[in-house]
Amino acid sequence: MPNVEVDEVELANLRRLSGVAAKITAHPEGKKLLEKAHKLVDPNAITPALDQEKIIQEPIEKALARVGELEKKLSERDAELEKEKKLAGLNATVDKGFERLRQEGWQAEGIEGVKKLMEEKGILDPLDAAAIFEKQHPPPPPATPSGHGSWGFMEAVADGEKDLQALIASKGESNSTIDKMAREALADVRGQSPRR
Repeated sequence: MPNVEVDEVELANLRRLSGVAAKITAHPEGKKLLEKAHKLVDPNAITPALDQEKIIQEPIEKALARVGELEKKLSERDAELEKEKKLAGLNATVDKGFERLRQEGWQAEGIEGVKKLMEEKGILDPLDAAAIFEKQHPPPPPATPSGHGSWGFMEAVADGEKDLQALIASKGESNSTIDKMAREALADVRGQSPRR
């Protein structure tokens, strides 16, 4: 082997560089960085530390990716279950509300009106919608007989029914009138003509 002549400055630089390289390769992370730098300038370079890390890291990364996918699926499933639970609760509230309206005497037409109002206004509770529906569609006032607001019982009494007028006037205290009216009613039921 031929001798190569190296001056002292160059030898000192080579020794210093060799010392730095030895320090870098003595540190595990430094060794990997040095191999990365070597691979960067020479793609065919042999990098045992990087290759070993790759062998270890690939399965871990695949496992972590799989765990991430599973977490995402579980989260989506939990969200779907929560959504279904809320929807079931809402459906139960709606069903109970309509059942209560039926128990309160609501007819099919009124319940259909409540359903339509719920859809139009986005109301979720049938009882709330029923309150609004009743406000918008109040029941008609009770029918009153013609005349001046009285029921007209006294006007309906014919001339021959003076006993009824006497009974009303006595507020049901006239025993003789009650007896007479009872005898006449029994006679009518038995098919006999009443005696007057």
